[in-house]
Amino acid sequence: MRAIAALAVVWHHIQTEMAISLGTPQFGYAGRAGVDIFFVISGFIMFHTTQDGGRTTLQFWRDRVIRIAPMYWLATLAAATLFWLGIHPGDIKALSPVDVVEDMLFIPHYSSSLDVYPTLDVGWTLNYEMFFYFLFGLTFFLKSQPRALAMLAVIFLGGAALVHFNAPMPHAFTAWLEPITLEFVAGGALALLYRRQLSAPAGVQKAIGVLLVVAGFAAAGWFGFADGKDINWFYERRALEFGIPSVCIVAGALLLERNGMVIRSPFMLMLGAASYAIYLVHHVIVQYMLRVLAAVAPDAPAVLLVTAGLVIFALATAAGIAAHFGVEKPITRVLKRLTPNSIAASSVQA
Repeated sequence: MRAIAALAVVWHHIQTEMAISLGTPQFGYAGRAGVDIFFVISGFIMFHTTQDGGRTTLQFWRDRVIRIAPMYWLATLAAATLFWLGIHPGDIKALSPVDVVEDMLFIPHYSSSLDVYPTLDVGWTLNYEMFFYFLFGLTFFLKSQPRALAMLAVIFLGGAALVHFNAPMPHAFTAWLEPITLEFVAGGALALLYRRQLSAPAGVQKAIGVLLVVAGFAAAGWFGFADGKDINWFYERRALEFGIPSVCIVAGALLLERNGMVIRSPFMLMLGAASYAIYLVHHVIVQYMLRVLAAVAPDAPAVLLVTAGLVIFALATAAGIAAHFGVEKPITRVLKRLTPNSIAASSVQA
């Protein structure tokens, strides 16, 4: 699922950047739902891997920082350096050191160019991830995952209501409390349900699992075509139109896994393990490669454009894999040695 989610986002950005640079058609925005799948997976994994209560809040936070921050910090600094060298990544028009620091602290803010996206634009999702991790760690004192889930649901539902009614809040809280955070809660609910024994026959469970996965992808695809262009700016709509299909997809995959239907492809598992690095590095690479393509072949025929899109997709994915093995894994390994009680690499970023 992580591999599928990451590759969906890569393909979405290739389509979007080709439309901007070369005027090609945009075939929907369903790839954006890869982020929502990540969020549901993240909620599931956080609850699933902490059910034994073996970690303190501080240990949990430390492990999350080890898993998420180093690669993001490096990617953010790389994007900032490119900007300051005059090779502007993305749509950054102005950038200050304060912007970079706030980005690296996972604080949503308006940048010097009055943009809400971080220096590394895909980092907006990590602001939500880290906020969820922070709150989830605070629930450990409850000594009960059902109570923790209920507490998070109340916080995020209450926050969504405040945002809906335009309650006066600092921008960071207005961003953090958007209803997209309910996808983490849904993933946590799946983790609690996953522990229950189901009385239905295995064949019925498999059929339901297939139905949920197919229906989830179909719904995400439909809403991606019908409503996906502006969905980034309407998170209530997104939580419904991408969030619910993502919950169906992950729930269906879990049902299939419980009944022996699993993908054992080493390549797909490797892509899943590298999904975070792929997610972080792909967009900048896609942007620069398409700028080159637009400069050398602005009126390329459709066949060449499709071929170029596929080649860029492969190269951006390969760059993420290289970053995973060459940077992410070595850094995580070193930090784990420095913190011997850490189990940071065993869980998932989304």
